[in-house]
Amino acid sequence: MVFMVATFDTDPKADEAPARLLAEFVRQNERFRPAFDSKRLKPFTIRILKTGTFAEYRRWKLDVNKSGLGQVKVPVVLWDNTAREWIFQRVEKEPGSGSVPSESKH
Repeated sequence: MVFMVATFDTDPKADEAPARLLAEFVRQNERFRPAFDSKRLKPFTIRILKTGTFAEYRRWKLDVNKSGLGQVKVPVVLWDNTAREWIFQRVEKEPGSGSVPSESKH
């Protein structure tokens, strides 16, 4: 799953991004196709967040953890379920799905 903030209007072809990303992974490494076909690898999910989400995340973590600004980084992997829910609430679009995902999808 990839989270990103788009600072531009998304292209109408953005809905093709998950399938195109998978096709490129398969082209680059033949091990991806069997893993995907056997369900060991799920299709890619790209979620576009509202503008300013990462700056807002840093402010939110400052408030929650009562730490200094230099101590707050936007993590590559979100293990904290509270932070994960916080991020999911800011999803604007999920290319390939046609809409914002429901709570039950994650």
